Amino acid sequence: MIDYQIDAKRRLVLCQVSGGLGYLALTNYIERLTHDPAFSNRFNTLVRITDAASIPGEKARAAIADVLVQWSQCRQGAKWAFVLPSALEVPLVDQAVQARGFQQLQIRSFTDEAAAIAWLCEKTPAKDKPTPPSASV
Repeated sequence: MIDYQIDAKRRLVLCQVSGGLGYLALTNYIERLTHDPAFSNRFNTLVRITDAASIPGEKARAAIADVLVQWSQCRQGAKWAFVLPSALEVPLVDQAVQARGFQQLQIRSFTDEAAAIAWLCEKTPAKDKPTPPSASV
C-alpha cells in the first residue's frame, strides 16, 4: 500500500510504502495521485520505505520498473528520493534504477529522511544568462 501527502509549499509528494509493494499498489497510487487537484507533475517525490519486506523481489521489481519508467516520462525534470530502512537496500535500489536508465528524472537513495528532503528541496542553479554587450562610448 502507498499513502501520500502533498506539500504544495515545498512542491513535494511525500509517500509512505507499507506492506508489499507490487504492481497493483503502484498503479493505484499513480491513479489516485494524478487525479488529486493539489498534484503537479513537476513536484519532487520522497518515497519512505520503512520495512525491508516492502521492497519487492526480482520478478515484481521488473514489472514495477516498467510502470515507473512510463510514469517518469510524465514527470520530466522532477527528483525522486527513496528513503530506505538500511544501507543494505541502497545498492539494490540504485542498481535497479541504473539498469532501467531513468533519463527524465534525478533519482537518489538515502537512509536519512532529512538528507533526502534537503536534496529534494535544494535549488537547482540557474543557467548563466549571457551578459548583454556594453554600449560603446
